[in-house]
Amino acid sequence: MQKTPGSNGYKVSKLAVAIQTDGS
Repeated sequence: MQKTPGSNGYKVSKLAVAIQTDGS
């Protein structure tokens, strides 16, 4: 899963959303 680019992109997207929510 970690080797899959899609999984990495999804993880980054989720992380960005978490940061945005936390900052808000």
